[in-house]
Amino acid sequence: MNPAGTWDLSLSTPIGELSAVVELRENGGAWQGTASGGGEEIELRDITVHGNRIVWTQPITKPMRLNLSSG
Repeated sequence: MNPAGTWDLSLSTPIGELSAVVELRENGGAWQGTASGGGEEIELRDITVHGNRIVWTQPITKPMRLNLSSG
């Protein structure tokens, strides 16, 4: 599976349901991406692809500061 592209996501988090648009791209064998939603754009960190599963972490600043891990 090649997850490069733009994805509309809905995530369940400790602070409730979040909607985001995630853009993923591969650059020289490393994955990069951003998540946009709630009026801000955040860089995704530690992106890894495992078969049909994508894992990353991202900082959240609104409505409270926390680090979110997906996957």
